[in-house]
Amino acid sequence: MQLSDAGFDVGGGAGGVLAAANGGAVLFYAHDAESATIERLASWLGRQPWCGALLTTERVGDVPGTIPASVANIDGRRGPDLAMSFAWDSTVNETGYPGSTPSWGGKVGVGNHGGMSRHELHNTLVARGPSFRRSAVVDSPTGNIDVAPTILHILGLSGGEGMDGRVLHEALVGDDGNAQVESRSVTHFAELGNYRQEVKVTSVGKSVYLDEGNSISG
Repeated sequence: MQLSDAGFDVGGGAGGVLAAANGGAVLFYAHDAESATIERLASWLGRQPWCGALLTTERVGDVPGTIPASVANIDGRRGPDLAMSFAWDSTVNETGYPGSTPSWGGKVGVGNHGGMSRHELHNTLVARGPSFRRSAVVDSPTGNIDVAPTILHILGLSGGEGMDGRVLHEALVGDDGNAQVESRSVTHFAELGNYRQEVKVTSVGKSVYLDEGNSISG
């Protein structure tokens, strides 16, 4: 990916773009979060075959073809002006694991992170101890954001109530009454010209989990 060849000034000056590698994604920052620069960048990225999902921060305004970064909980003060996840598919590799995507660096055939592939995001958490149900398999939506509030709950400490995550009651001994978890899934769409994308999220109460995001055909 050569931003300079596409006519972008690679630097921190006016009209410039800085790109930060993040494995299966690239994080872009424009000088003073210039909306015109981000719009031009999003339009160019959307025409590339390796472009997956495109998300933009609130500070650059409404950028055609992109989805708000807040959908994926990355619209923070230090978050990128535009985040691009590389396009991915479910191709099975030589060891039998599904999921293939370009990457900024790394080796072919090994694991990756940072992107919005369902094969990266849908992973496994293993917990063991007297507070956890024995031999239980929990398939409700969960994420890294749930670890801290769950540990605080087990230790009988406060502080987890204001966190983004939730207590994993369905995995804990003595909390069987809360084992039924109600979730809600939403798919966000955006398009610009021939570029179309979707980002899927699932929520449980106030906690939101990113399921996947990718460009789509048709």
